[in-house]
Amino acid sequence: MGAALGIALGLIEMGYMEILRHLPTIAEMVRKSQEAMKAHPDWRIPRAIMAVAFAPFAEEYLFRGLLFRALDREWGGWKAVVGSAAFFCIYHPPLAWPLVFSVGVVNAIIFKKTRRLAPAVVLHMLYNAVVLSR
Repeated sequence: MGAALGIALGLIEMGYMEILRHLPTIAEMVRKSQEAMKAHPDWRIPRAIMAVAFAPFAEEYLFRGLLFRALDREWGGWKAVVGSAAFFCIYHPPLAWPLVFSVGVVNAIIFKKTRRLAPAVVLHMLYNAVVLSR
């Protein structure tokens, strides 16, 4: 379930970025960001390793394993899901917030139902892999 949702959310994010490329001010920001990344091609593999292999473990442990559990004890239900997703979202660049928030919500729900971090980590890894593949 985590794998399929990670790929699906990654593909949705790619469509979202395509829409942003048609908004003049944002398109310029996206273009500059991509140029900056292309200027350092030697960082592509280390960046991918960090984003796909390491960040999902650390972020899911922090935002689902620790924060969500605490919020779920204090607030319970949807407040905890939305709260942990909001904190997760703020940790990322603003242009990514809509989709990252969705990843946070889905991972909180998955974690709440399974009480396991592995499906959330897999979703996060595949989401990041798809996003970096463009």
